Amino acid sequence: MRLWTSKNTLLAVSAFALAGLALWLDTSDPKSLPETLSSQQTLEAGELPLTQTTSLDPELVFSKAFWRRIQEGDKVAHAERREWMDTGSRIAKWQWFIEFEPSADTLAWLATNPFTLAPQSALNANAKVEDWPRWFSHEFANHDLYQNANGRHLIAISLDGKSIYATDSGGGLDN
Repeated sequence: MRLWTSKNTLLAVSAFALAGLALWLDTSDPKSLPETLSSQQTLEAGELPLTQTTSLDPELVFSKAFWRRIQEGDKVAHAERREWMDTGSRIAKWQWFIEFEPSADTLAWLATNPFTLAPQSALNANAKVEDWPRWFSHEFANHDLYQNANGRHLIAISLDGKSIYATDSGGGLDN
């Protein structure tokens, strides 16, 4: 008795095609996507195609950025995390941005300089401001500015302590 026939093959191919069409129709409108999948595009990095995913989830971005949860009193105004995945679904590079009003606890914790950033009088020349979202400030005259040597990790704390802009980027599983 033959279990798999050409009729079964035709039915299976048709079912997969319909499922693919249904999925495509459901996700073709970016407004219908959840925040963690708000945009995807395929990029070329050398010869390796990468898929970018952007998350706007404040809790996720905050926890990835600061390696801790949002504290009571922290108020996130904007948050964005971009990840580029290789064909093996491994993170090839990442970048995040956040703007928030810190709680007293978070401000005190940042004052301990947990990321060993150096005080700066101006943005490091290596900071790639052209990659920053529109809402992310480019002017930090009224902020205490801290950066790492390569300019990618930045924390800008307003002089009154009421707002913080922060960003970082890296490759692979650095964060």
